[in-house]
Amino acid sequence: HEFVDYTASMKSASADGNILWIGHRGSPLHYPENSIAGYRAVFEAGGRYVETDVQLTADGIPFLYHDVELMRLSGVQGRLFDIDSESARLLPASFPERFGDRFDKLRITPLADFAALLQAYPDATAFVEIKEESAGHFGIEAVVEAVLTTLAAVSHQCVFLSFDADVVQHLGAIGETETGWVVPEWNE
Repeated sequence: HEFVDYTASMKSASADGNILWIGHRGSPLHYPENSIAGYRAVFEAGGRYVETDVQLTADGIPFLYHDVELMRLSGVQGRLFDIDSESARLLPASFPERFGDRFDKLRITPLADFAALLQAYPDATAFVEIKEESAGHFGIEAVVEAVLTTLAAVSHQCVFLSFDADVVQHLGAIGETETGWVVPEWNE
């Protein structure tokens, strides 16, 4: 990716408010994806919309993580599904292939920490993608309950998304949340 100054671009392109900037996985060209540091950078630059991905650990605790496999972002073998939340808290979120050792001290983020960040930015909106891999592994009801419970205090700031139509239907049946279905391709 070519370097883009998001702050300058956002301020000039959306001066009239017609463009909504959404920090997809935070600010992934400047910080490891789905990291609190990346989301904070978006908010501090004036962005008010972010997207994040949620997977569960073996003990059912939601973390901000896109992949099931740990290698790409954390540089270790294994799957998030197979480790408990205490072990997950120790995993790097450094994305070594992109950033080298620049973020070696950064750890993956529990969803509860993301909820606290949203509370600090009450005008922010988060698009929270419930990953279909977690829904398939742990069951839709368990994953949705874990995510909704963790984000209860900021649910009014969230739009819950999934590629999994069954997750979307389950969220819709609950009826207490804004819900969206992410479609892999659009066919008319």
